[in-house]
Amino acid sequence: MKISINDRSCEANTGDKLLDAARKSHSHVGYFCGGNGICQTCYVKVLEGSELLSPLSEPEKAMLSDTLIREGMRMACLATIEKPGTIRILSTIEEVKQLYEQNPLQLP
Repeated sequence: MKISINDRSCEANTGDKLLDAARKSHSHVGYFCGGNGICQTCYVKVLEGSELLSPLSEPEKAMLSDTLIREGMRMACLATIEKPGTIRILSTIEEVKQLYEQNPLQLP
């Protein structure tokens, strides 16, 4: 199936972690801890298809604030694709890059 990571079309399968799909397609999603859910660098915003992903895990609930969860943030190393369909995600680092490119003097 196809998913979109940072506006790039990527191949993925059910059972894949979002981080693994990103790495296979060379899409920029951070991961200092090797995908073990402890470094918090793999945050991604789910723009579409959150219902196709695994439910929030306990480590995600512990790491992500209620506000981030409401905004659709997930940890790419812990979120698994459970159902086929359209999924669109944007990594935090890519979101900051896009904000800068749109208006370089107005970063939050």
